[in-house]
Amino acid sequence: MDDGKRLEEIMKVIDDLSSISDEETILVEGIRDMDALRSLGISGNITVLNHGKSIVETCELVAESFSAVHILTDWDRKGGILGRMVIEQLKALGVSYSMEERKKISYLCKKYIKDVESLPELIIRLSSGATTYLWR
Repeated sequence: MDDGKRLEEIMKVIDDLSSISDEETILVEGIRDMDALRSLGISGNITVLNHGKSIVETCELVAESFSAVHILTDWDRKGGILGRMVIEQLKALGVSYSMEERKKISYLCKKYIKDVESLPELIIRLSSGATTYLWR
Protein backbone atom coordinates (compact mmCIF):
# COMPACT_ATOMS: atom_id res chain seq x y z
CA MET A 1 0.00 0.00 0.00
CA ASP A 2 1.41 3.40 -0.92
CA ASP A 3 1.66 6.26 1.59
CA GLY A 4 -1.26 8.19 0.09
CA LYS A 5 -3.63 5.25 0.36
CA ARG A 6 -2.37 4.40 3.87
CA LEU A 7 -2.95 8.00 4.97
CA GLU A 8 -6.44 7.99 3.46
CA GLU A 9 -7.36 4.78 5.29
CA ILE A 10 -5.95 6.03 8.62
CA MET A 11 -7.94 9.26 8.28
CA LYS A 12 -11.13 7.26 7.62
CA VAL A 13 -10.62 5.43 10.93
CA ILE A 14 -9.92 8.74 12.70
CA ASP A 15 -13.15 10.17 11.24
CA ASP A 16 -15.06 7.08 12.39
CA LEU A 17 -13.62 7.43 15.89
CA SER A 18 -14.57 11.10 15.94
CA SER A 19 -18.18 10.27 15.07
CA ILE A 20 -18.31 7.38 17.54
CA SER A 21 -16.97 9.52 20.38
CA ASP A 22 -20.01 11.81 20.29
CA GLU A 23 -22.20 9.14 21.94
CA GLU A 24 -19.85 6.38 23.04
CA THR A 25 -16.33 6.43 24.47
CA ILE A 26 -12.91 5.57 23.14
CA LEU A 27 -10.75 3.88 25.77
CA VAL A 28 -7.00 4.57 25.52
CA GLU A 29 -4.08 3.64 27.74
CA GLY A 30 -2.79 7.04 28.83
CA ILE A 31 -2.97 10.82 28.72
CA ARG A 32 -0.55 11.08 25.77
CA ASP A 33 -2.82 8.79 23.76
CA MET A 34 -5.80 11.01 24.56
CA ASP A 35 -3.78 14.12 23.65
CA ALA A 36 -2.81 12.54 20.33
CA LEU A 37 -6.45 11.82 19.47
CA ARG A 38 -7.45 15.34 20.51
CA SER A 39 -4.74 16.77 18.24
CA LEU A 40 -6.27 14.77 15.38
CA GLY A 41 -9.63 16.45 15.94
CA ILE A 42 -11.44 13.92 18.11
CA SER A 43 -13.31 16.14 20.54
CA GLY A 44 -15.81 13.64 21.96
CA ASN A 45 -15.61 11.12 24.77
CA ILE A 46 -12.20 9.60 25.49
CA THR A 47 -11.55 7.56 28.62
CA VAL A 48 -8.01 7.06 29.93
CA LEU A 49 -7.27 3.64 31.39
CA ASN A 50 -4.11 4.54 33.35
CA HIS A 51 -5.32 7.41 35.52
CA GLY A 52 -4.79 6.11 39.04
CA LYS A 53 -7.74 3.71 39.18
CA SER A 54 -7.74 -0.03 38.61
CA ILE A 55 -9.02 -1.54 35.40
CA VAL A 56 -12.07 -2.80 37.30
CA GLU A 57 -12.85 0.67 38.69
CA THR A 58 -12.36 2.32 35.30
CA CYS A 59 -14.63 -0.19 33.59
CA GLU A 60 -17.29 0.31 36.28
CA LEU A 61 -17.17 4.08 35.74
CA VAL A 62 -17.41 3.60 31.98
CA ALA A 63 -20.37 1.23 32.42
CA GLU A 64 -22.23 3.91 34.40
CA SER A 65 -21.90 6.47 31.60
CA PHE A 66 -21.71 4.61 28.30
CA SER A 67 -23.46 1.71 26.64
CA ALA A 68 -20.52 1.00 24.33
CA VAL A 69 -16.73 1.28 24.51
CA HIS A 70 -14.26 1.34 21.63
CA ILE A 71 -10.95 -0.04 22.87
CA LEU A 72 -7.91 1.64 21.33
CA THR A 73 -4.98 0.30 23.30
CA ASP A 74 -1.52 0.27 21.73
CA TRP A 75 -0.77 -2.59 19.38
CA ASP A 76 2.25 -3.82 21.30
CA ARG A 77 2.19 -6.79 23.71
CA LYS A 78 1.19 -4.68 26.72
CA GLY A 79 -1.65 -3.05 24.77
CA GLY A 80 -2.97 -6.46 23.76
CA ILE A 81 -2.92 -7.68 27.34
CA LEU A 82 -4.65 -4.53 28.60
CA GLY A 83 -7.26 -4.83 25.86
CA ARG A 84 -8.09 -8.39 26.84
CA MET A 85 -8.34 -7.41 30.52
CA VAL A 86 -10.71 -4.58 29.66
CA ILE A 87 -12.85 -6.87 27.51
CA GLU A 88 -13.13 -9.33 30.39
CA GLN A 89 -14.37 -6.59 32.72
CA LEU A 90 -16.76 -5.04 30.20
CA LYS A 91 -18.29 -8.45 29.46
CA ALA A 92 -18.88 -8.98 33.18
CA LEU A 93 -20.60 -5.59 33.36
CA GLY A 94 -22.71 -6.22 30.27
CA VAL A 95 -21.18 -3.33 28.32
CA SER A 96 -20.85 -3.54 24.55
CA TYR A 97 -17.31 -3.15 23.24
CA SER A 98 -15.43 -3.05 19.96
CA MET A 99 -11.81 -3.40 18.96
CA GLU A 100 -12.47 -2.93 15.23
CA GLU A 101 -10.86 0.49 15.03
CA ARG A 102 -7.81 -0.81 16.92
CA LYS A 103 -7.52 -3.69 14.44
CA LYS A 104 -7.72 -1.32 11.48
CA ILE A 105 -5.23 1.19 12.90
CA SER A 106 -2.89 -1.61 13.93
CA TYR A 107 -2.96 -3.11 10.44
CA LEU A 108 -2.32 0.25 8.80
CA CYS A 109 0.40 1.44 11.21
CA LYS A 110 2.11 -1.64 12.66
CA LYS A 111 4.99 -1.43 10.22
CA TYR A 112 5.76 2.15 11.31
CA ILE A 113 4.57 2.83 14.87
CA LYS A 114 3.36 0.79 17.83
CA ASP A 115 1.27 3.21 19.85
CA VAL A 116 -1.61 5.67 19.67
CA GLU A 117 0.48 8.62 20.81
CA SER A 118 2.62 8.35 17.65
CA LEU A 119 -0.33 8.66 15.25
CA PRO A 120 -0.06 12.44 14.70
CA GLU A 121 3.64 12.13 13.83
CA LEU A 122 2.94 9.29 11.40
CA ILE A 123 0.18 11.28 9.72
CA ILE A 124 2.55 14.23 9.28
CA ARG A 125 5.20 11.96 7.79
CA LEU A 126 2.74 10.28 5.43
CA SER A 127 1.36 13.69 4.42
CA SER A 128 4.81 15.01 3.61
CA GLY A 129 5.77 11.92 1.65
CA ALA A 130 8.62 10.99 3.99
CA THR A 131 9.69 7.42 3.43
CA THR A 132 11.72 6.77 6.57
CA TYR A 133 9.83 5.72 9.69
CA LEU A 134 11.26 5.02 13.09
CA TRP A 135 9.75 3.02 15.92
CA ARG A 136 9.16 5.14 18.98
